[in-house]
Amino acid sequence: MLTTGKVGHHILSYTPESTPFHRAILESGSPTSRSVLYASSDRHAGQLSSLLKHLDIPSSASPDDILQTLCKLPVNHLTCAASKVWTENDQAVTWPFQPVIDCPPSQHQVQLEESRLVGIIPRPPLSSWSAKNRLQIPIITGFCTNEGTIFVPHCQASSDFRSFFQTLIPALSDTDLEELDGLYALEEFSEEPPMRMLGCHWRRLEAAYAHYAYIAPVLQSAHFLSASRPVFVYQFAAKALPFGTANHTDETAVVAHDVGAEADATGKPLPGLERVSEQMHGLFSQFVSDDPEGLEDKWPRFVSPARGGEGCILVFGEGNDERMGKQGTGNEGIVMRVRKMSRREIERVTFWWKRVPLSQGFGTR
Repeated sequence: MLTTGKVGHHILSYTPESTPFHRAILESGSPTSRSVLYASSDRHAGQLSSLLKHLDIPSSASPDDILQTLCKLPVNHLTCAASKVWTENDQAVTWPFQPVIDCPPSQHQVQLEESRLVGIIPRPPLSSWSAKNRLQIPIITGFCTNEGTIFVPHCQASSDFRSFFQTLIPALSDTDLEELDGLYALEEFSEEPPMRMLGCHWRRLEAAYAHYAYIAPVLQSAHFLSASRPVFVYQFAAKALPFGTANHTDETAVVAHDVGAEADATGKPLPGLERVSEQMHGLFSQFVSDDPEGLEDKWPRFVSPARGGEGCILVFGEGNDERMGKQGTGNEGIVMRVRKMSRREIERVTFWWKRVPLSQGFGTR
């Protein structure tokens, strides 16, 4: 059993004959999360050029000379330059130093024909999901309701919304952007932002990025694996500061039954969150130690809507705002309940599934 979304890349890299594990818990995304590009893609090539510029290394130097020069530099010079490159990409969420595809595209067909994998990410992950010899194992995977809050910038206007996604995914067409605008219409995200400076379009930007970067990829992993193995999908919905939302990784301490996460700043227990923790920790532990099919009396298997299923998701902590302290109402919420994916949710997820290739390989159509 392994956790974190990076395990998804291991699932796609191993074959049934070489697998080191037989079930997994995937948190914090999936192998199709965000972008997985070649090192030579325009984005990564540009970020490398920027790094070299900050280090006063000519970008025209040979790869061997660049590597030798980098090896001789003090660590603080490297980290300072790396921080500058990160800052240049921070607002756009076009993060540098991301995982890259290990194998040149010219070798992909050879790998497919010979059933031979090279590297942890041997080809664009979407291609690996379609491979016949990838692992087929039971998983738990899931997401927090508001995965985008801690990442997206302020968004004051519709033009900001479009500009953000044009920069993030340059291969999106005008037609794509029109459809995206409609799928996350302002009328559907009209609630005031938690802070006025975030802008009236911030909630729709957060929701769209959350689906693009985390929720749709998580459900894509569930879609592929549920065709042959038990898959269980969760949603963590308990609200927390600073936005009054269920933010990326908010569930980690809760599922680990961390006592500190179940108490307020003064050490006073949060009874609703305690009950959520008991259920999450118990179910996750049962998945690890027993037959995964034994979960089904409390947690229905996920069956993908793309295969005629209802997309059942187990929601933990819905309505709970105990972590918000005086800014909340003290609502203990619902410990857990099963919900089905809504029509609108399926539309949004399907939009992103169809456009995964625009964020993989060279990021082109």
